[in-house]
Amino acid sequence: MNKADMFLRFNFDLNSKNEAFVCRGEVVKMQANTVNQVLKSLVMAEIKAGFIESFSFNLKGNKMGVKGSAIMLYKRLDVMIYKQKNGFGHFKKRKFLSFIANSFVIKNSNPLRKKNVRIAKIDYQRVPNKAFFYTIWKSLVDGIYGSVI
Repeated sequence: MNKADMFLRFNFDLNSKNEAFVCRGEVVKMQANTVNQVLKSLVMAEIKAGFIESFSFNLKGNKMGVKGSAIMLYKRLDVMIYKQKNGFGHFKKRKFLSFIANSFVIKNSNPLRKKNVRIAKIDYQRVPNKAFFYTIWKSLVDGIYGSVI
């Protein structure tokens, strides 16, 4: 591995009746395409280019959901979007959709030139039958989307 420095801290309130927790984390200095193996299978996209200066987040949650914020500072982001083809593990590139996304939807840097840093708000309602780490993952995806879109 050794692709990036990461800090992660969980605090669980063991006396809480609603299973309260707090989570903070940061990843710094990483080529954005390092996460492609996970991204392609989970959100049917991959990163063609880009550099993540840092991704930091603060989450506060319980058995009902998660609220918090995330900041992803990055440069030169370029993505490829896929659709599933012929079953699990087979993908087809969606070049036109990727062009539209990169040109008009996704912001290629945070912050943009002469603009403030975008801070993403996270408000994720937990799916009751899903695992704890699924909830954390979906909350972080909300933070990433809020940073790049």
